[in-house]
Amino acid sequence: MLSSAFIFQSVIVPADVFQMPAHRQALPLAVTLFDIPFMNDPLPEFVEKFDYINKTLIEYGWIISPHMIGRDFEKTFRLCQKLNSDKPVKADEKAKALGEINELLTPILFHPLTRAFFVFRSKELKYLSNFSHHIEKGIVHYLKNDFFSSVHCLLPAIEGSLLAYSNWTYGQNRKPSINSLLDELLKCRVQTMYPLRYKMYSEIMTSFLRMWIYSDTSVADTSFSFLNRHYVLHGMGNANYYSLSDCQRIIMFFDLFTEFLSLEQNINYVFIPEKNEKINEREDYYHNLITKDLRKSFMDKHENKFMLENSNYVDEPNKPDWTKFLKAAIQEHLDFLKELDKKKKGYS
Repeated sequence: MLSSAFIFQSVIVPADVFQMPAHRQALPLAVTLFDIPFMNDPLPEFVEKFDYINKTLIEYGWIISPHMIGRDFEKTFRLCQKLNSDKPVKADEKAKALGEINELLTPILFHPLTRAFFVFRSKELKYLSNFSHHIEKGIVHYLKNDFFSSVHCLLPAIEGSLLAYSNWTYGQNRKPSINSLLDELLKCRVQTMYPLRYKMYSEIMTSFLRMWIYSDTSVADTSFSFLNRHYVLHGMGNANYYSLSDCQRIIMFFDLFTEFLSLEQNINYVFIPEKNEKINEREDYYHNLITKDLRKSFMDKHENKFMLENSNYVDEPNKPDWTKFLKAAIQEHLDFLKELDKKKKGYS
């Protein structure tokens, strides 16, 4: 039975297919066997539910991307109905609700193929590609359970990509205000083939950013997280803004921003490309990262290769050989002790 599905621009794809050994090879067969519907735009029922889910989840700092549909989508919809019925108010009630959201969405978000595909897409999209190296590194940290580093990679990339979207570059006049950056998203300035989806994505993203990432810290809701651009980048405190949930909230923003920009730039994928070396290499590495105890040299080799594929990443040309430095320091200390011992013997 199909447990869930992904939607990439114009086709609903069962998620279970992605988890099979020959995941992408099975996709054409799945389309035939399960009568997967191709769509010119989201079905009205999906649009209504997608909007309902996001309007509910945003109260808890979450949004979702349209790559999730099917049974997982329905489970999320039912959870949102429960949240709207229970109306969690107390701190412990909210904590329980957040735990349920995280427990449901984490297994959907982390999948190596999904992450590899979205990292690949970040490089080919105008505006987002300016900061694809942040996304590249942020996802590796995420899969290593280093959410602290992941958030610090991803958070600056939000504003950076929005500035790029507003055609502002460093060295010009004073950078646009946060409000003007968000208003630019709401303009829906391109005539796309999917106007309903396009407008819906812009509204979800701007609501999420206004309410959470760029909220005025004097009125921001910090009852469960301090994930706020001003709080983090201005060092306004040392509270937790780097939980698993926080990291995944930012990832979901980039997933949705990717779909939004893909509509604008008419870069469409029916399925995840099967013979794409860049996607395949990352999927394999992410899988190994999750399932194996990898050597540092192996990780450094692959991660550096991936980073160099990002146009704006600048590699350090003089990387120190820390082992060499450490050995030299130890030898210097041993030589010092020998010399000291000689002097002591000379005095005796």
